[in-house]
Amino acid sequence: MSKPEKTWRVGIPRPATLGGTPEKLFVTVEQDETGAYVAECPAIPGCVSQGATEQEALENIREAMELCLQVREEQRLPLSAGHTSEVDKIGGIDS
Repeated sequence: MSKPEKTWRVGIPRPATLGGTPEKLFVTVEQDETGAYVAECPAIPGCVSQGATEQEALENIREAMELCLQVREEQRLPLSAGHTSEVDKIGGIDS
């Protein structure tokens, strides 16, 4: 049985053409049936990573988010429509 999903806000730098200021996006983390932690950023379509621990999954998703945003900027693709970064932290790391 997997553990309940947790929601975090993870800070990442924004590409220079988007102002270059840090942005915080929601990330969900849940433990799968094998014990691995799977992290996903719903605001960036297809941005998923994992880790052996929750902390490792958060570190890995931060890197994946930065890379996904670079690619989306190069291809001039928007974030998903429901994306927001103007809400309070729900839990966990905030940097």
